[in-house]
Amino acid sequence: MDVDHILRVPSPGARAAREFPSVCSAQGSLRPFLDSSSARRRARDGYVSEVICKICALFLIRRCYERHWWFRLVREPLVLWMRALAWWNGIDVRKHVVRRPECRNCVRFMKAELEEKSAMFRFLDTLIGPHFKKLRDSMLQPEEFQEAKRIAADAAKEPVTGEVKP
Repeated sequence: MDVDHILRVPSPGARAAREFPSVCSAQGSLRPFLDSSSARRRARDGYVSEVICKICALFLIRRCYERHWWFRLVREPLVLWMRALAWWNGIDVRKHVVRRPECRNCVRFMKAELEEKSAMFRFLDTLIGPHFKKLRDSMLQPEEFQEAKRIAADAAKEPVTGEVKP
């Protein structure tokens, strides 16, 4: 078998740039999204990403839910698709250890692993993520961001609870 032939096969990013030049030129390069061999290896080895929270996203989302009933109609379909992608990529968020029991409901763990293991998620997150964050942030006051940062800092000081489930 000719090993040189295998090494000369164009990367998925080059193929995507050829087939979708408008997307590639608008976003720069698709290489970070499509380079997932190491991500597949980490998923196969049972790697669980370490999540360090700087701001409590769950606190912010709950505030948005309290103020705007329609925010659920925007966020919940996105979370559903994240769960579907997590299932598709073999991600089990129950493997993560958390510092507080309420942190188990946070999608940050799923998002962190999807960013590492799913090229599709990385691509969609660059398209949708900034708009979602801008919408969420427009609903909140600066004091609430400070409170969310304080909550995350307090949680970081607590010992880890629970064990990684196989």
